[in-house]
Amino acid sequence: MFKEQYIKATHYFGECSMGNFWNTFEEDKVESDFEIIKSHGFNTIILILPWSPFQTKIDPITYDQELLNRLSFICSKIKLNNFNLILRVGYLWSNSTENITTFERYRKFFINKKLQYSWVDYIKTIENVVSNFNLNYKFFLCWEDFYWSVLRCNDNVTFENRLTIAKGCGFQQYLSASYSVEELNSIYNVSVDNFNEVPLPLFNEALFKELHFFFDNIYLLKIISLTKFALKQDDIVYEHRVDSDLSSIDGSLDSNYSKKHIKVDAIYYHPMIGEKSNKPFSAKEAVDHFTRVVGAFRANSVQRGRPFIDQLNFHISNPQYPNFGRIKPEIHNQFLAGILPTLSSHTSGYGVWGFFDWTNDKVFNGAFELSLKGWDSYLAEEKANCLMLSAGASLYQKLKEPLKEATLEIRFTVDNKSLYFTVNGQRFDKTDKTLLIKYKRITEIDIKVFEGSIRVEKISVYNHVYSNGMLTRARLERETSLLIKKINKSLNIN
Repeated sequence: MFKEQYIKATHYFGECSMGNFWNTFEEDKVESDFEIIKSHGFNTIILILPWSPFQTKIDPITYDQELLNRLSFICSKIKLNNFNLILRVGYLWSNSTENITTFERYRKFFINKKLQYSWVDYIKTIENVVSNFNLNYKFFLCWEDFYWSVLRCNDNVTFENRLTIAKGCGFQQYLSASYSVEELNSIYNVSVDNFNEVPLPLFNEALFKELHFFFDNIYLLKIISLTKFALKQDDIVYEHRVDSDLSSIDGSLDSNYSKKHIKVDAIYYHPMIGEKSNKPFSAKEAVDHFTRVVGAFRANSVQRGRPFIDQLNFHISNPQYPNFGRIKPEIHNQFLAGILPTLSSHTSGYGVWGFFDWTNDKVFNGAFELSLKGWDSYLAEEKANCLMLSAGASLYQKLKEPLKEATLEIRFTVDNKSLYFTVNGQRFDKTDKTLLIKYKRITEIDIKVFEGSIRVEKISVYNHVYSNGMLTRARLERETSLLIKKINKSLNIN
């Protein structure tokens, strides 16, 4: 991918969630984080850039200049450490207050010329920022960012909305060019009088086959072609889905990475690919599974090249995917040593998702790096790296969405011995530097100071600490991070 260099990468989102990284990361921590990453043998940083927080409006096209400045800041630190840079553009999820969410944009993208033009402008704008730093960089598109918004329409989406999505994403247009109404009714057992009556099919419906083909070979091709058109170097990295998509009708659908029109450069790995059992792997089973996944891609890919494994997910602590934790920590050493031959001979590099533990933080601008944007405040004083709240001051934010079984974490220092403040109505008059409050459900953050003063450094709300088994949020080593350091040293190949 980068000439004559084996890629050893990590996604970087600090300890933030991917959706609020750009409005929340703390600039004074980036340099030390990069020093740690470099000391563990990584040579590439992967940044995730959601579309709508950067390009907040499409008519007229409007950018968040503060976020572009923060991208420039991180690029300067990447240059300082001589890292390569991979930019995953168009990430689906964010907690910002954009005009139209990225999710909605993808559902209307195919037939909306304004959105297509805005996408090209977004790619050009990001590249203009990055190219100022003379970096080795690649733009990266991921199947996942389009998959959930278009291909896998949820069962709880109303029929009317499914009609709107089918029109907006271009599916109705595709069907009308491929079939007559009579042919469509006969082949797929539907009953429509014209193509405007065809909704986006659900996963258990026969017509889903056509949606799968349309998505894989037409919709994605449009986005990839426009992205290439926008870039100066006409070159992107595309990660394709390697999990099976078997039809519930006849089992005939599967991932299609034998693409004639799309060059597939990247895949991902997790221990459930092609598996039904959630039984923990032995070390040999885990190594054999990884080898099969990489080998199957190379056998079926038209390019027959060495893929970049952008997410080597071997340790997964995620309550949404409990079955993915099949490679237990006690076999990490054997697993990593066992996959070394495949990594070095059959891939162009690998990346880990999160080198530092992170949370699904829902607070916008929780470290006040964007001044008081997103907050309602009274008598709050902005200081270096913190916010001063003295007697009479208040701070408030309504969360974009409620969070259940949540922890509200407030990191701060106290200026006086005499102290009295409330958080969501709960009184505090003494506290440690980090305040942790548990909630069954939280919808807002409401802080009022009645006596004394506090310096608030960061506020976050989350209900899970995620981990890839490497460094903790406090940047403490684990055995797995030391193993990764050893593996990276072994992969010093050109």
